Amino acid sequence: MKRSLLRPAATATPEVNGSSLTAKLEAYWRMEEADSQSRLDSAASHDLTQVGGVTQDAVNGKINNCAKFSGVNQYLKSAALLDFTDFTAAGWARVTTGTPSFPDIIARWNDFGDQKAWTVEYGTSDNKFKLFHSENGLSANSLATVVTTALDTWAFFGIRISRTNRTVDFRVNASDGVQVTSRDVKNDSLAALTIGASLSNLDVVRDLKGLVDEIGIWSRILTNAELTALYNAGDGLAYPFTA
Repeated sequence: MKRSLLRPAATATPEVNGSSLTAKLEAYWRMEEADSQSRLDSAASHDLTQVGGVTQDAVNGKINNCAKFSGVNQYLKSAALLDFTDFTAAGWARVTTGTPSFPDIIARWNDFGDQKAWTVEYGTSDNKFKLFHSENGLSANSLATVVTTALDTWAFFGIRISRTNRTVDFRVNASDGVQVTSRDVKNDSLAALTIGASLSNLDVVRDLKGLVDEIGIWSRILTNAELTALYNAGDGLAYPFTA
């Protein structure tokens, strides 16, 4: 059954309140805008420029509307790098049938030169989301979630990268996630933050055919409880995280 557009956003769990989730929130995109429009930053001023005619899906969004990608040269791009020593990126993605192989959901990753930092990719061969990350901008390491996500299904992802503690953590839905320690992630990449694809120099690669909704970036490591609150038993939780 399709979710009514009149359904109010869910509220935070008692353990995590709205003020907690807004602490050091650097950007949040609700993806409510119409076809071919910039996606507005609800928390700050880092609006996303759309490239290629990214459309709106007013029926199948996780919470109200969402951004829809055709899988052919469409993506959203931030003018700001939004790179921090320690950070969390979290949101929702739904990869649809017919997507090109191994699409990137959100990335600071450019295949040209030594500009790889990190990217969330959907594995079309095993139906698992993976977090690729690079220590030197050239080679890539990956963390594969244990959770299998079928095509045409919404999934919540949470990325936590601490350059201070040299940890990389990746979580999908309510899973405990996977983590590596003693791992650096390139901190001087000039790769743009993109959603719906990544780039190789100026060429669009690993295009997504699917939907993206409710993405935020924090300049701190969110706790397990905070990620659980954002997942909200599969219903999602939208900014400003209050009633």
